[in-house]
Amino acid sequence: MNRQMNLPGLQRIAMEFERENDIMDQRQEMMDDAIDDVTGVEDEEEGEEVVNQVLDEIGVDLNQAVSVMGVECGRPRVKLMW
Repeated sequence: MNRQMNLPGLQRIAMEFERENDIMDQRQEMMDDAIDDVTGVEDEEEGEEVVNQVLDEIGVDLNQAVSVMGVECGRPRVKLMW
């Protein structure tokens, strides 16, 4: 079986594939960054700030809205009886 397989050749191909794959990943990352810059995609924090600003402008308090639904600060409003 070893006579049929060229192990040094296979190792060379695998190393070349890994190198080319790394180059492709770097190029993909650069393209993603360029597209994000052109389209003006905001960071998640900036998006949250905009959402909070809009909610403030229309008078919605998320904490109050959530407490009306029965959950406040991660705890249910229901009292457990033991």
